[in-house]
Amino acid sequence: MRYKSLIYLSPFIVVFLLEACDKNNVSNPVAPPDPSNSIFPLRVGNRWTVQTTNYDTTGAVVYTQEDSIRILRDTTIQNERWYVGYGILTNRVDGLYDYQPGSSSPASLKFKYPVSAPFSYLYRGVTAKVLSTTDTVSVQAGTFICHLYRTGIDSVSYFDDYYSTGVGLIKRESFNPLAAGGVYKYLEYELKAYQLQ
Repeated sequence: MRYKSLIYLSPFIVVFLLEACDKNNVSNPVAPPDPSNSIFPLRVGNRWTVQTTNYDTTGAVVYTQEDSIRILRDTTIQNERWYVGYGILTNRVDGLYDYQPGSSSPASLKFKYPVSAPFSYLYRGVTAKVLSTTDTVSVQAGTFICHLYRTGIDSVSYFDDYYSTGVGLIKRESFNPLAAGGVYKYLEYELKAYQLQ
């Protein structure tokens, strides 16, 4: 639970750091794609309700709770509109980018889109892979055709993210290594409901 508090606190720290960004630093503007045709639709007021489940190494549920992902506001960084809430994000013609103030390369491609599978790229120095663009995923919010992105530092510590065009996050599974070998799923997000502006 101690780490969960840090996760909830981090968006507030990010918002604070954003206020310190130089909003007058102008670079080439990037025309954002239509939110309904992006892998994660970004508009102020968009909201996704997810069920978060934490598991132990045996697969037993440690806790389950409902969480909310929201786009709280937008801001301009280097003449480009970014959205704040689930990190600092923007859609560009080649996919979803996140922004980390103070990084040597603050804007980084998080989810390549559009894309054909299989495809690999680097996300903040870590290998990201598009494993599929046609996975059918059923969650409480419905059944969706998803892109499956895998991001990880090795083959035993990784995240599988399922995103559906025009809807966004459908499911996330997080895996860690077992001492005896193999992996176990320690955390899962599943979409329960969503409201898009």
